[in-house]
Amino acid sequence: MPNSTAGLLVPDAGTGPALKVAAAFCIVMALLLLIYYLMRRFNFASMMTGARRGELEIVERLPLGPRQQIAVVKYKEREIVLGLTQDRITLLDSREEKADDENTADFAGVLEKKRSDS
Repeated sequence: MPNSTAGLLVPDAGTGPALKVAAAFCIVMALLLLIYYLMRRFNFASMMTGARRGELEIVERLPLGPRQQIAVVKYKEREIVLGLTQDRITLLDSREEKADDENTADFAGVLEKKRSDS
């Protein structure tokens, strides 16, 4: 219904419903962006696409610098210690998996033992 101001007929602008629609649209877009960020951050996309669950597993990583790290990778029944840089992957050590105490030791302890042996 038009509003009357001093005898003039002013049509109702109808901004109330338009603002509600715009606010709802912004909220939906914000939620979609949040879901997109979380999926990228926690790599949910690979879980949902049925990524192959093979025999390769990253056991542990130790960052050494901005683009340098040491990684322990388990492949079948072998544990492989790799040095990773921006442009190179170097095999540092490889061993068969054993059920003794040495295999259950933490990564830093194994590295310290290897360093003291050499």
